[in-house]
Amino acid sequence: MTTEEFYSEYYGSPAVRAVITKQFDDAAFAVGSGPFLKKQKWHFPVKICPVSALDEFMAEGLDIYRPAVSTGDAFYIFWDLEYYNRKQRSYVYRHQKEVFEWMEPFIQEINERLSAYGIKYILDTTASGYHYWMKISKKSAVFQELAREGFISESLKDKYAHAVARDVKRSKAVPEEDGRAYDCAGKLLEYLTQRIRAEMPAVKDGIDMTISDSPPGGSSRTDGFSSDITQYAHPLFMRVFRVLASLHQKNILYYGGVLPAVDIVRRKGMRISEVLDSMWDAGKAAGLLRNFSPELDYSDEGFSRLFADYKNSETRKLHREFESAQAEEFRIADEPEQIASHFAPENANPSLLEPSVLQKIIEHYAALGPAKLKGALKIIAGYYNDPSYDWYDKERFTGIDWIKYDAAQAAHFWGRVYSTQFKLNGKANNG
Repeated sequence: MTTEEFYSEYYGSPAVRAVITKQFDDAAFAVGSGPFLKKQKWHFPVKICPVSALDEFMAEGLDIYRPAVSTGDAFYIFWDLEYYNRKQRSYVYRHQKEVFEWMEPFIQEINERLSAYGIKYILDTTASGYHYWMKISKKSAVFQELAREGFISESLKDKYAHAVARDVKRSKAVPEEDGRAYDCAGKLLEYLTQRIRAEMPAVKDGIDMTISDSPPGGSSRTDGFSSDITQYAHPLFMRVFRVLASLHQKNILYYGGVLPAVDIVRRKGMRISEVLDSMWDAGKAAGLLRNFSPELDYSDEGFSRLFADYKNSETRKLHREFESAQAEEFRIADEPEQIASHFAPENANPSLLEPSVLQKIIEHYAALGPAKLKGALKIIAGYYNDPSYDWYDKERFTGIDWIKYDAAQAAHFWGRVYSTQFKLNGKANNG
């Protein structure tokens, strides 16, 4: 089967088209990405179009995404978990069955915890991991609780308040409470990650659950099961989710693959072997979507229970201590060489974007106190906002455009996550 035949059989299925189209009922636009655009000489193979372009996206065999922002009452909470390997990035594609067996105990544990809270979810299986889809109502009491708890920087508050007519992602202002609730959703997923890491028995081969591809300092492993919550470091209006039943073509774009994979909704009772077998077969993948609806129930009560646990946790206590600290001013040139070297002009980009480097810097300053750490994060944010470091290539649309993203919010996120992990690491606690 050729790639084009795979596209035709899979996206030609009425069941597939119905599932994908339904997910855009409360979406303002659609995003497509894939090898077709690369063949058309697109520097950055991603395009944003009105929802009416979905037929075009499927005809071109694109991976399909929807915005995190809902035009209705739904507030989506999305959890991305996947295997990472810093030395062999294609490892999961060459040893997929083995890797998914490593991940399986974590997935079963997460399923049980979410169900115990009463949180309803759809579990979408990608070629390298999983996506959990959950939602609460913007009209609910728990949404207001998350909004009161969440943090947004002053610069991001200003970005949320202003619409940008020529930017489809920012064509409307984002209510401040939505931005705050989004930040708090990331905190809840961080809390769950820390609970599972602390309480779950060691699993085969010692694979660890990490945050954002970075195990706690001192670990010798270069691979693991990543709770990738980095989307919550950035503005809500910049985030998109790969939709249920989309194609998944990273293997073709980056690792020499020939045929695409398909995101498979893993339903109760499905063995992982069945999921992986269907993922690479257009006919089997389409067949699994007959009589499937992507409708997702609200989990207001479930998230209220989770939020109550978070409020009484050590994680939340550390978050509060971090967020209430005032930044201490200092010069990075006066700091130890092993820290200052990452800020050198020749190293800053990409050094100050690399999770393992950020973790090293943050752990160094977290040991000196939250005020010192906040001072370091202020310096990092200043670097992000300095265009001389070429963070964004306007011609090729690559890198990070800090005019749209927010440097202060991103630095704050990294500081909170890694300082909390640093202080919890090795301690017996309630998360």
